[in-house]
Amino acid sequence: MKKIFLALTALVTLGLVSCNEKSYINGPGEPNPQIPDTIPEMAGPTPTPDPEGVDVPEGTLNVYEALKICKKLAAGAQTEDSLYVKGWIYQLDKNHASGMSSYGNATFYICPCSDGRGADFSIEAYRVYGKGKKPFDKTEVGLSQVQVGDFVVLRGKFTNYSNKVIETTGNGSAYVYSSSNPNF
Repeated sequence: MKKIFLALTALVTLGLVSCNEKSYINGPGEPNPQIPDTIPEMAGPTPTPDPEGVDVPEGTLNVYEALKICKKLAAGAQTEDSLYVKGWIYQLDKNHASGMSSYGNATFYICPCSDGRGADFSIEAYRVYGKGKKPFDKTEVGLSQVQVGDFVVLRGKFTNYSNKVIETTGNGSAYVYSSSNPNF
């Protein structure tokens, strides 16, 4: 009886092991960068159309497209080339105001939809500058140029930060190329 129990346990274990999903780092949805084919297609809500009057260069990536590229990067690696990436600001970072007033850089999160849907598919604009790759004004003027609900086009290199967050490389190396904000 003991041999039958052990044999059944071994068969069940073998069956469970052979049915595992493809390798992921932190469970489904977190791809293994060593196996790019495990990166799932981005299946979030349909992106909100670009607002009229905002300069969106040809070849600009939406958030889904940028995530697909950046999730293939090894942890800490960055894109070889600068990218244009568009999205809607749905949240300002807790250090956004102090970064603006001290260094003239903004930190916020963009997603594909103007109402914040799709925030699970987001990119952090980390310490980005404003127009022309110049620091934002360090007064209230600068703070008024970056608001939740703004549509922005970012320009710069992106990194797969610790396999957890896709973000701009920071410290002014990326910037807001264009924005729907009338104060920009």
